[in-house]
Amino acid sequence: MYLKDGNSTKGSEGDGQITAILDQKNYVEELNRHLSATVNNLQAKVDALEKSNTKLTEEVSVTENNLMCWHQGLKRYGRSYFGISGVWNDQCLTMELE
Repeated sequence: MYLKDGNSTKGSEGDGQITAILDQKNYVEELNRHLSATVNNLQAKVDALEKSNTKLTEEVSVTENNLMCWHQGLKRYGRSYFGISGVWNDQCLTMELE
């Protein structure tokens, strides 16, 4: 930047350039604020999706365990006239409560 000299004939031209540069600087700063807000919003959405994904993964694991337990029980029931054993029921109930 320069110091304005009262005797300078290029003063108004220089002022116009400074104004244009300041306008560009303000535009870039505003754009940066907007982009930062967008990044923050997207990061919050990613965090929420990661939490949701973790919860769903845990639920799938529990469901798979329950299905295996029921499948084993049905196989046992098919082999036995006495039905599903009490030990198996206890295991399934414990898994469901977890």
